[in-house]
Amino acid sequence: MIVRISRYTLILVAVVVMAIYLPDFYWLLFDVKTPSPYVSYSPVDSVFIMYRREGNDLVFRDEAGNTYTRDEYEAKLPFFYYMQLISDGRMPESLHGIELDVNEIKKNRNMHRLRSLMLDVPQIPLYPLLESESGRVNLEFPDEYFRITDEGMEFINSISRKVDKEMSALFTQALEEKGFEFPAKMIFTNPTTRKAFDEGCFVVDSKDHLYHIKKTKGQPVVVNTHFPGKATLRITTDLFFRQVTLDKEDGIDVFVTDRDYNLIDEYHESWKTREEYPQGKVARAIFPFSASLNDGSSAYVGLYTDWHFPLAWIGNIIALLIFVFFLKKEDRKLKKSIPELLLVAVTGLYGLIACMVYIYVPLWRSERK
Repeated sequence: MIVRISRYTLILVAVVVMAIYLPDFYWLLFDVKTPSPYVSYSPVDSVFIMYRREGNDLVFRDEAGNTYTRDEYEAKLPFFYYMQLISDGRMPESLHGIELDVNEIKKNRNMHRLRSLMLDVPQIPLYPLLESESGRVNLEFPDEYFRITDEGMEFINSISRKVDKEMSALFTQALEEKGFEFPAKMIFTNPTTRKAFDEGCFVVDSKDHLYHIKKTKGQPVVVNTHFPGKATLRITTDLFFRQVTLDKEDGIDVFVTDRDYNLIDEYHESWKTREEYPQGKVARAIFPFSASLNDGSSAYVGLYTDWHFPLAWIGNIIALLIFVFFLKKEDRKLKKSIPELLLVAVTGLYGLIACMVYIYVPLWRSERK
């Protein structure tokens, strides 16, 4: 009995280990990648321009397909490459009638990269909301920290550890007036004073709408950006525009607004995921499921699985037929092998390898028949 329990335990452990490492080894040999573009909005021409790697080269082009040299590309993004343009003597003095001041460009240039990995990390769900116009030279941390619950936006004084009811009611009302649906699903903020200015935080409500919240002279400023919240976000600001990029596995969506978040233009591009290529379909047929200790969207370690049915039934049936063939070859009765047959039927290649090892290990040969 102990031998049988040990045997099946080892087989199950082997199945899990193979589910973690065999798909990775497969993709190491047959991986396919679609290079995603880095998309920006040109304040010079008011068009989307981008670069991506094609082979060993970086290719610069706009949304219409026109190609540019690197110098031409940089000249179309003076708020991003201003240091290089100044160094080359190519920085324009004005743009669309507005004088370009380097200090103003630096002050208004900001980027937030919000990866999905940042959404599920160990943290205390209390966030500071810095005053954006305090009149002070340097930013300062407030005494109050906020959270957004089913009831509203709640500010807690970190010294007295009591709820600031007045401030909580003020911001909750401002959110309700903009259509915010409580509670918050996600809160994005950059809680540091080591920056030139503060733009508050971005919050995804329970309906997956993205809101921009900040505190200006003690008063709430709330903007419904009307952007969906289910994506990896890259938010870029400059002297003229606000750009929100939604990076997805199968494409990219880019939205450009003015400084008040009125939509100006948008760009969309989609491509195949690796599962849609022939290599991906073969993998899903060979491996009934894959396992990982992390899934790229969480900082926690766990056992994450991705099942590949119904396509995996093809590989599982083939694995089951191969296993029956070897059982017949070894003169083993099928009725006594029902547990192994069920395991192979569900786990396919993983179960086949594990059970075949069991059959041919000499230590177990006398016990298996």
